[in-house]
Amino acid sequence: MAFFLFWGGAAAVLPYIAVYFESVHLSGRQIGQLTSIPFFISLISSVAFGFLSDVSMKNRLIMRLCSIGIIVVLFLYPQAQTFASLLPVVLLYSMFHAPTNPILDKMTLDELESPEMYGKVRAGGSIGWGIMVLVTGLLMDKLGFGIHIMFYINIAFMVLFLLITAFMPQTRYHEQATRSDTSLKKLGKFLLHPSFLTISLLIIIWGIGEASIQNFLFLHIKQLGGSSTLMGAALSISLVGEIVTFSLADKIQTKIGEFRMILQALSPFLDGYKIDLKCFTDKKYRTLGGKLEEVLDTIRCAHDLGMWVEIVTLVIPDFNDSNEELWNTARHVSTISMDIPWHVTAFYPTYKHTHGSRTSADTIQRAAEIGQEAGLRYVYAGNLPGRVDSLENTYCPKCQSLLISRTGYLVQANHITPQGACPKCGETIAGVWS
Repeated sequence: MAFFLFWGGAAAVLPYIAVYFESVHLSGRQIGQLTSIPFFISLISSVAFGFLSDVSMKNRLIMRLCSIGIIVVLFLYPQAQTFASLLPVVLLYSMFHAPTNPILDKMTLDELESPEMYGKVRAGGSIGWGIMVLVTGLLMDKLGFGIHIMFYINIAFMVLFLLITAFMPQTRYHEQATRSDTSLKKLGKFLLHPSFLTISLLIIIWGIGEASIQNFLFLHIKQLGGSSTLMGAALSISLVGEIVTFSLADKIQTKIGEFRMILQALSPFLDGYKIDLKCFTDKKYRTLGGKLEEVLDTIRCAHDLGMWVEIVTLVIPDFNDSNEELWNTARHVSTISMDIPWHVTAFYPTYKHTHGSRTSADTIQRAAEIGQEAGLRYVYAGNLPGRVDSLENTYCPKCQSLLISRTGYLVQANHITPQGACPKCGETIAGVWS
């Protein structure tokens, strides 16, 4: 019910806010500026309030204070009629709105017996959004309440949200773990961690794409002569897939696993996938922070989904350069597809691995020969430009004609036809050529 109320109330305002901005005679540029603010404010406020809730160990209180902040700001919205007066209101609404759902997520997950059930609970938010975006449009059109009704709907839902969440149990923190996990120093390390930065970049790219559609969708419908009811109906219909996905997420996750589910969702947007297969011994893989089985599963999954997969193995002396390990790696890749390119690259001391010796050209050539003997059609030697004979080039697997000549990353010549075939014998060359 909490998700239903939170997102049902938000549905009355967020989709229609650009229409409200236009109704007070703001320019397109000003509307764009105001609708872009929430995305950037959320990046800051979600982390800040989340950190505060962990440090104070009072996430329910923090969430309820944010909810009160939302209610107060919603009362201010109808009074703001200019860009200058709307700017602080939008800032405050974004600041209080962004962290509320993540804190609610954490409290919900802590109380669920199984995290896989989260999707069914979270589906309530999608249902609330789908219903209220349509109801709000009907109220504005058919009953003549005017556009300001959206703010009062959100207020009513947030008041109910406050009442419901008053009975939610406080998250049970382990004091010792909390003290060790919550400090400004650790927060700084978290914010600068490569994984966090990568995820943040992906979120920014996704946010730009989503915002460019959602923030101006209703304005576009209005300019085409559509009613508020049509606006709400369009968004409600689009949520059917989201509701189904949330409702079935636990079954999908149980059947195919979390990573496969994410990879499958991304597959329509990815043509190629480069995967590092660092070694073929699980014990060694765990010393690097990974699990061999998960990497092998990713390779097979990506290939089964139709992505163009290429494998890279950094050959390190006395770590993964034995014939047995190289053979096991090559054989496994060939069982998935003999057309998967395998890049065996030379190691040199750098970054966090400054000890050890460089990989010799002879070792890299031996690794490449093992890959070829295992049946792989496209094996390449890397990091030693000009020192590995022909192992930087691509040859036709049927007639052995030189197709692509390389030195390092530089392509000297490319003879593959536009259709992706050998010009001499017509053999189809595996790859993405269009």
